[in-house]
Amino acid sequence: MERKSILLGTLVFLFFSLYQGTFAQIQVGNGSITDQNLPIEPYFGYTYSQVIYLASEINASGDITELQWYFNGTSLSVSNDWTIYIGHTTKTSFASTSDWIAVGSMTQVYSDTFTDPGGAGWITFDITDWTYNGTDNIVIAVDENASGYNAAGDDFYCSSRTDNRGLVYFSDGTNPDPSIPPDGNLRTYIANIIFGGIIQSCPAPTLQTVSNITTTSADLGWTAGGSETIWNIEWGPAGFTQGSGTMITGTSSNPYSLSGL
Repeated sequence: MERKSILLGTLVFLFFSLYQGTFAQIQVGNGSITDQNLPIEPYFGYTYSQVIYLASEINASGDITELQWYFNGTSLSVSNDWTIYIGHTTKTSFASTSDWIAVGSMTQVYSDTFTDPGGAGWITFDITDWTYNGTDNIVIAVDENASGYNAAGDDFYCSSRTDNRGLVYFSDGTNPDPSIPPDGNLRTYIANIIFGGIIQSCPAPTLQTVSNITTTSADLGWTAGGSETIWNIEWGPAGFTQGSGTMITGTSSNPYSLSGL
């Protein structure tokens, strides 16, 4: 039986939050938005953050052995004392600035001072292996404890979401206790992340393109995520909820000419 991959579209854009390469890893988030203070805020002395990643974004299960975040800056020389926690959660978003997920329900998978990367790129954390059940959502908490701060332009890439998927507290004077964190700041963003060690059984397509746009049509293209040759396309107004759009099932055409917009 041929595998099918789901394509999520908007009126003139295709959006994919899940990317799969040739290694056992899954990337969630591919935006280049900064200044969201996630997973840390290097321009302040201390940070504690939590970000929720949905099971539908991960679409896999198994042992997570590495975590990576994309740093867009020049130095983390004094923002490099991290403790990382990971856990299962049924929450899909944070309801308020005090709606922290209890750190006691998570597992500490990393605590160390790492070498300054000295430039932009993915930073890899070799964590204690943690088994993801593939059903619940994942919460990642990062506690940055170095007292110094780096430059205002040192930041991490994030991707926008429609709900409060991030919660963060940062301060120059107060190093928050993860067991009783103070009120933070809500973020409708997630920090771009790579989960190492797990792989999707049906990886999502990548390199989506939109061309030949008119007022009523557009040509949609993509690169297959694996060996699949049949896809479903769902489209609707920008920001539509998956499942509420118009579904085109079982197409083998790539590119696909979408009409009737």
